[in-house]
Amino acid sequence: MKIEKDRLDAYLTKIRGGACPLCRGTQWRISDKVFQVMEYEPGGFILGGASVPVLPLTCMNCGNTYFINALVSNLMDTPQKNDDSIAPVKTQEKG
Repeated sequence: MKIEKDRLDAYLTKIRGGACPLCRGTQWRISDKVFQVMEYEPGGFILGGASVPVLPLTCMNCGNTYFINALVSNLMDTPQKNDDSIAPVKTQEKG
């Protein structure tokens, strides 16, 4: 999923950038693509398990990366449970 440029630009005007805590660099780049951080499960992953949509914010000097939560930052709308664009996933119970 990609975030619209206008929405991303509006967010970037709200935040206060500073120096990277690792290298003191001041050049940052934010991705316009949303990635998914999933809950860790030893031995694999859980289909339909907990996840967080994030956008990486990266220091262009050393690569230090922060994850911006796309929902909390209002960069994307919260999906509705009855949203037809979200395909249901069958999950297996652990046991």
